[in-house]
Amino acid sequence: MSISIIIKDTHAAVQRLIEKGASKDFAEEIVATVSGARVESELATRADLFELRAEMYRALLIHGFVTVTAVIGSAIALASILGANT
Repeated sequence: MSISIIIKDTHAAVQRLIEKGASKDFAEEIVATVSGARVESELATRADLFELRAEMYRALLIHGFVTVTAVIGSAIALASILGANT
């Protein structure tokens, strides 16, 4: 899907930019660049959103396991260090 950006009154757009502190040349170049821009986009389907959600859940699950494993490993290491000192 392609979307074109259209500025109906380029003169007014240039004037607004000049009023905000842009030089005339810079304002004209900005308006010309934006006017010629085309935005390419793909719309996400329901299936895409479900797949994204599933990937997010998998990532959260993996992160949870890694976090729990790190906490348990740290607790065991701390216990062995404290046990060795007593």
